[in-house]
Amino acid sequence: MIRLISVLSASMLLPGSTIHEKLKPCSASSPDLCGSYEVFENRETRQGRKIALNIAVLPARTQPAQPDPLVVLVGGPGQAATDGAAGERRRFATVQEKRDIVLIDQRGTGRSNPLMCSFDSLAQATSIFLGRESTPSPFVACREDLEQRADLRLYTTWIAMNDLAETLAWLGYREVNLYGGSYGSRAALAFLRQHPNMVRTATLRAVMPPDISMTLEGAGASQRSLDLLFEGCAKQPDCAETFPNLRNDFNALLGQLEKAPVTLEIRNPKTRAVERIMLTNDVFAGALRQALGDGAVHPRIPLAIRGALAGNFAPIASTIAQTGSLLDSLALGMNLSITCAEDASRLSPAAGRVHSSNTFQRDATAETLRLACANWPKGNVPASYNEPVRSGKPVLLLSGQLDSKTPPGWAEAAARHLPNSLHLVMEGVSHSPFPTCAVGIMTSFIAQGGIKDLDTSCLSTVKRPPFAVK
Repeated sequence: MIRLISVLSASMLLPGSTIHEKLKPCSASSPDLCGSYEVFENRETRQGRKIALNIAVLPARTQPAQPDPLVVLVGGPGQAATDGAAGERRRFATVQEKRDIVLIDQRGTGRSNPLMCSFDSLAQATSIFLGRESTPSPFVACREDLEQRADLRLYTTWIAMNDLAETLAWLGYREVNLYGGSYGSRAALAFLRQHPNMVRTATLRAVMPPDISMTLEGAGASQRSLDLLFEGCAKQPDCAETFPNLRNDFNALLGQLEKAPVTLEIRNPKTRAVERIMLTNDVFAGALRQALGDGAVHPRIPLAIRGALAGNFAPIASTIAQTGSLLDSLALGMNLSITCAEDASRLSPAAGRVHSSNTFQRDATAETLRLACANWPKGNVPASYNEPVRSGKPVLLLSGQLDSKTPPGWAEAAARHLPNSLHLVMEGVSHSPFPTCAVGIMTSFIAQGGIKDLDTSCLSTVKRPPFAVK
């Protein structure tokens, strides 16, 4: 029924209607167009509460534009697509020469009935996002607050992608090019399965297939990235000479924090108040996982490990402070509505221990999520949702060799079911950023509408940056 409703919505377009008639300039001086489109929160009954989906369109600079825009699906889950408008304009400037760039805040994010949890404490954010939360109370408080304005069962990826199809049809787009990064790649795959006729191409970066549980497999992915860091340091003469026992130093640091956690004083970026944060080995492991995912920070991790072993925790404190920004940028309620419905069935304590054995993160993330999901309303997900997505559409998959969150093996697994796909692994790249070379390849892929004869030679210039030794 949901799929039928979305298709029928496309027929409601007025003849000759354009985005310029449906949207308005975002500001007097801006060429961008902004607006909203209402969908029923309950798409199946089409009754009750409605959600105004927030929309921003960056129009093509050459008019008339190509009819197939670039639709950007972002990560988290819980981030808002429109928050990244300035970055997407810079990143996809060449694409925007001929195509619109469409940003729509997924239900539960941004200005589309955001499901934000009200935590002001950096200590709370640290425990939830980096460490091991021990009590369900913060999640219960968030649920009770959000239930006053949302049915938390109705914010799954499946439902959101039907929203997206209906909204794109209302805007007048019949066929689109998808770009999804991290969780956005999972959303793009869901859209590809649910609305294949609307997809011209799909680019997936840092791929998170629906058949892989990031919560269960995440600890192993982080350990893989750390092992590659140790190996990489050993192969670079300066790093090997400066940190000859890096793996042993790391294990010694974990042992120290296990026996005697360290209290750090860190300024909360939201409240500007200085808070006392307990640095346990679980919190340190979570902070390290974040650092491993940032290509700009990655080369300084050996130095940070050596420093922490000697009592200098400034780099780790900086990573923890950045976690506080998630309180304002990530809709945790939407994150839980998706994760608890789509991953929770795989979250038994035994499964968490098995998948995290012999990893530096242990089962902290899985246990925190299991605690959160115990009392979180869970939406219905089609039985096929957690199966691999199969499609003959042109798909470009991009992985960072060092990615600590979505390793290349996940994209390779997805590509096996996408016969018209190309998977590229970028040396020296982690979860972020998105290298200029890869953006260029993606731009060519969209321009030609397929993977045949795609020039990927620039990847040979993407190398791992040298480790910092002082």
